[in-house]
Amino acid sequence: MESEFAVFVSYSAYWLTLLFNSLLIYLTAYHTKRISLTYRRMIIGFASLGIGFSTLDIIVRPIMHSYNGCFLYFSLEGVFRSSKAISEVLLAIYSAVYSSILSFLSIQYIFRTCLVMKPRLTDYFHGWKFIFWFGYVFIFGFIWGFITYVYAYPDQYARDYVREEMYEQYKVDSYDVPLFVLLAYGEQNNTRFVRFQSLVCIFGQMGVMTLQYMIMMICGFLLYKKISSELQQTQEMKAHSQVQKQFFKALLYQLACPSLLVHLPAVPLFFAPFFDMKFSFRTRLVVYFFSIYPLLDSLILFLVVSDYRLAMKSKQKNCDVSKPAVSQLCRVYFHDHMYLI
Repeated sequence: MESEFAVFVSYSAYWLTLLFNSLLIYLTAYHTKRISLTYRRMIIGFASLGIGFSTLDIIVRPIMHSYNGCFLYFSLEGVFRSSKAISEVLLAIYSAVYSSILSFLSIQYIFRTCLVMKPRLTDYFHGWKFIFWFGYVFIFGFIWGFITYVYAYPDQYARDYVREEMYEQYKVDSYDVPLFVLLAYGEQNNTRFVRFQSLVCIFGQMGVMTLQYMIMMICGFLLYKKISSELQQTQEMKAHSQVQKQFFKALLYQLACPSLLVHLPAVPLFFAPFFDMKFSFRTRLVVYFFSIYPLLDSLILFLVVSDYRLAMKSKQKNCDVSKPAVSQLCRVYFHDHMYLI
């Protein structure tokens, strides 16, 4: 029953993400008037990354599990489950894309801060220079994926540690499945020690996440001060500031929602192994939140930014106008051809 519900959540989130993110890309590309070309490219890139992340979720079907002094990240029902090596690479790529999404969000904060505070600095986002910012996203995604694939790859000691638990919970052998393990402590000659691999995982991945959050919080503070002061000025400035305020709110929600639903629940799971608490916990709920994460970003833009609501109403109005015209054309056609029968 649990597995069936997980499949339902994953596929529902995937199709909804594909629908809304594709609609977001279409409206951004052809029906938004007050959004700059550079920021439109960012929105389209961010939405495309969300579709990619959601697609990988379906292909990989990741599972997370906390057990005593370790955290397990593996796959049992992925599309390439017959190939352990391919599944391991895809699990690492999945984690890398997650980091890229977080890094891409911080780039949007930087751009909007430059646009509001120092418009001249936005020149560094235009044209071919945009490659540097995609490079920023790629580098931090690569770092996260590399750490996962190299330092969370289980050695014999880690596989033996989780072997009995995995067989009891999932009826599989830890040596036969694509698996990554964050195991905090090792033991040799009855002496416990902190494993070097676990320290690299924690400080490396948490360092990437902390850096992105620091950037977003600093930019968010600067944006809030600037937009608040502009809203107290002339009416013309207010019209411009309202647009900036909407995007600022959207960025805040895009930061707050995944923080509450994904990052905050996940961070304790990463640190739990170091407390070596004796428990076994299937973290299905966190995986569900990862599945709906890309969908939330597009829904926030639709709900907060008025340009998208206006574009949707305009498209609906055009459809309503075209329906009578099509009906009239059909009546004329059948009326003219009745005499030929």
